[in-house]
Amino acid sequence: MRKILQFLATEGAFLYEKFDFRIVDSEYVASFGGTGSIKLTNDFVELNFWLDRDRLFMDLRSTSSQSKNSWFSMDIIIQLLTGEVRDKALMDHENVKFLQEHFERIQDCFTKQKLATTESTCTKLERQRSKRLFG
Repeated sequence: MRKILQFLATEGAFLYEKFDFRIVDSEYVASFGGTGSIKLTNDFVELNFWLDRDRLFMDLRSTSSQSKNSWFSMDIIIQLLTGEVRDKALMDHENVKFLQEHFERIQDCFTKQKLATTESTCTKLERQRSKRLFG
């Protein structure tokens, strides 16, 4: 959990400062060295930062989405915007930098007007990723 909080205080500070995010939920489980998640939201999107074996990930969904399961990982978001296939959702330096530089554009894709197209495209990209990785 500390790792998520440290990330939000440093690399993720722009989310509060520029995009009006607030923490709306958190969870901590002490097993396996401590795993957890922190959910943030603003008027447009929800972000879920979570740890898996001390590695930080982020999923994103629109606050306007009709489906509670329409969470998309960072690699899918990058592919949506750039067409580049990365198959790496870990919030490493490269993905954090992309998030910081392109967040306004990311958020725009998940507005009510663009949501149906965005969710459809992201779902298609997820199916392609599954086929590519697992056959």
